Amino acid sequence: MHKKNLFICLIGLSIFFLSSCTKEMSEENDGIPPVQNFTPSVPAADSNYLDKIFFRDTSIITGEIDSSVFIFNYDAQKRLKDVIAKNGLNGTVSINFLSFYYYQNDTLPYKVTQSGEYHYYYFYDNMGRVVKDSLIDFATNTLYRVGAYSYGISKIFLQVDRQNIIDRDTFSLDARGNVTAVTFSSVVNGISALTATVSAVFDNKPNPYIKIPEYRNFIFSYDYYYRNIGDLYRANNLISSVYTDYSSGFPDTDNYYYSNTYYPNGLPKNVIQSGSERSNETFIYKAL
Repeated sequence: MHKKNLFICLIGLSIFFLSSCTKEMSEENDGIPPVQNFTPSVPAADSNYLDKIFFRDTSIITGEIDSSVFIFNYDAQKRLKDVIAKNGLNGTVSINFLSFYYYQNDTLPYKVTQSGEYHYYYFYDNMGRVVKDSLIDFATNTLYRVGAYSYGISKIFLQVDRQNIIDRDTFSLDARGNVTAVTFSSVVNGISALTATVSAVFDNKPNPYIKIPEYRNFIFSYDYYYRNIGDLYRANNLISSVYTDYSSGFPDTDNYYYSNTYYPNGLPKNVIQSGSERSNETFIYKAL
């Protein structure tokens, strides 16, 4: 899935719903600086909660620029409350944003909603790892997707039931917790076939989501990992990745390269993606 689509859309079994008081969602009203010329200030050493992402995506085919700003808001317990999307050029608020819901004092959400359209539900083991998630279409109350996770030594196994299509994916992790390889398979009419593979190389700097694992869990279950595996379960930041699609019967390979710059505290400041897709992300952090 294209990185741009995730951010534009921004957005596990439901019969086990837990009750929780609804969190009031807030909108930040500060101005939006011109994205192309934006230069962030240096954050304090303890500023490691993600505040904003300025995202620019340039189409290799048309040269069209997509510009967006994503604003991260937290509650009094320093848990991610919502993510608001704005147009990076004119500052208009997208109707698509994420809200995170927690049961009492839990540190991980049991539900994430995307603009009242889709509801994700999560279930965890006693180590805080997702063992099941599901996606509900709010308008139709349709169960669209159910994912079941299991864990081995340096492995994550994911089986996804998506409207009678079964996907079985295997993620390989390095000693630091980065997903360095993925194999994707689909089972149709009882026949399993390899659909894609991903391999990746990481640096040794902390990733921008170090303080918000709840956001990484959402990205993982959203299928965003399909091409850009750098934003899911990881400790560090991508240097390069290779995606090969086998779904057509012939291998189709895309290569991605990442040029990263950092703040003095080691967190990413700017990430430029080149290769089969081009984008530019600037990260702003804050202390809570």
